[in-house]
Amino acid sequence: RGSREGNNAFTKDRNNMEGSTHLDVQEMMGWNLSSKFIDTMKTLTKIPEYQFIENVYAAMRSGNVEIAAEYIAKDMKHGSEQFSKFFLDALTKKGDPWDGKVREASARKKAHDNRNVTTLHAACINSDTGPLQALLQVCPDMYLSDD
Repeated sequence: RGSREGNNAFTKDRNNMEGSTHLDVQEMMGWNLSSKFIDTMKTLTKIPEYQFIENVYAAMRSGNVEIAAEYIAKDMKHGSEQFSKFFLDALTKKGDPWDGKVREASARKKAHDNRNVTTLHAACINSDTGPLQALLQVCPDMYLSDD
């Protein structure tokens, strides 16, 4: 370290490391990792489960349906602060899981702590086009944005 950093030279790296687990969780959720591997990493690093739930959007953006569905289900089990069964249905079900009874507000529902992803975003990564078609019939807005 150079003399410009003075007495802070020895603590600079320590200050940069604080809060880095959130970034690591975001990256892990974006990789195509198995649920078993993520559980092992969660146990070894002692990262709380809520940080994984807060980064479901990263799994959705990378197309990792299995991980996104698992943590949406865990959020619902813990009291469903962000996600509802509607998100899980849009992500995993086949055909029209709502039998034509979907409302526009449900299609626009955002998960606020997850970069405002919507049920429409979840339906887009589902391999079956049924949920996406059902949502687009009631909400044909192709420009719904997340953060």
